[in-house]
Amino acid sequence: MSGPSGSQANTDFSDAGQPLEPLGLERYFRKLIIGIVFAVLVASALALFGDVRDLGDAFRNFKWWLAGPILLLTCFNYGLRWVKWEIYLRVLSLPRPGLWDSLCIYLSAFSMSVTPGKVGELIKAILMRRQTGAPVPKTTAIIAAERITDGLALLALAAVGLLSSTTAAQCWPWRSCWPLWSWSFCNARP
Repeated sequence: MSGPSGSQANTDFSDAGQPLEPLGLERYFRKLIIGIVFAVLVASALALFGDVRDLGDAFRNFKWWLAGPILLLTCFNYGLRWVKWEIYLRVLSLPRPGLWDSLCIYLSAFSMSVTPGKVGELIKAILMRRQTGAPVPKTTAIIAAERITDGLALLALAAVGLLSSTTAAQCWPWRSCWPLWSWSFCNARP
């Protein structure tokens, strides 16, 4: 409040909607190391309490030359999904962090993907609010759209698998529904 004497109360709200706190990766590095150590301990315990002989057979029979392409395709998949995340942020005109911070926010949700219904992925909305001041409801809508498009992609993959199997290909209803499925997938919008 400003009076004739020039005294003012502290009513500066110019930082409203600004990030609450920077997202420093240094804070999370120690927690990441602890998480990795915990994961190794859990995997070791499962190996000890599970059937070690069958586990050893599975490791011996695994075609290890496939590990590289599997990891590369997995990283490519995550990269495409991150690009989709960036597109959604642009379409909704939300404030965007830098590319590195955006990638970190996006990947942070994978640590919460084991929660029921992947509800833990809402951490992205909270981190976006902290980093950029983006409204949580709009960011949550992006997460819902991601789940919907993931579901449609799984249905498309299942349909391709079903139609490519010899048993299903001989069944006339599947072949007659193919034009309807094609039309619905081509006209679906997130």
